[in-house]
Amino acid sequence: MPIYQQTLPIPSTMMSANYCYSFYVVYLNDVTGLSGTAIGFLTSFAAVIGGVEALSVGALARRFTPHWLLLVTVIGAAALIAVTPLLGSFVLLAVAMGLRGASLGISPPLMMSILSRAADKDSQGTSVGLRNTANRLTGVVVPISMGALVDLVGIENGFYLTGGLIVTLLFITGWRARGHPEIAAAS
Repeated sequence: MPIYQQTLPIPSTMMSANYCYSFYVVYLNDVTGLSGTAIGFLTSFAAVIGGVEALSVGALARRFTPHWLLLVTVIGAAALIAVTPLLGSFVLLAVAMGLRGASLGISPPLMMSILSRAADKDSQGTSVGLRNTANRLTGVVVPISMGALVDLVGIENGFYLTGGLIVTLLFITGWRARGHPEIAAAS
């Protein structure tokens, strides 16, 4: 199986982690009582850090194995949103969002780089199409699923369970991909 098909779950779960953002805003507003301005600052802070961190992808990819760096950054992004209910202060929320922004700044350009190198000229369109299809599918499935989960177990537990599921899926993806010749050779 081509490497881009084996690592396809990584962008899918990254998108799943992004869909937690809508519940993040609801949680911060309804449960913690943060103002819209404070919540806007947190999400903007993550975006600024992500934009700056995206510039480091080339250097990081030379220093670390790109596949494992991608896995670590996506796991980090998912875990940092999942622990939101544990963070009791604005400062801790800002630190978590800054780290999450850094993770999300690294992972998309790194994924595109991995896809472009892994797929031959005839498969590049397929690899990008598969990635986009997986992202769109998660855009439909995850919000509905997390909404149902939140209705069932509450918003705080929804963060933990969704984050735990995403991180577990990522570990399974890493476990399966570790034996692929391209990844083993690069490690």
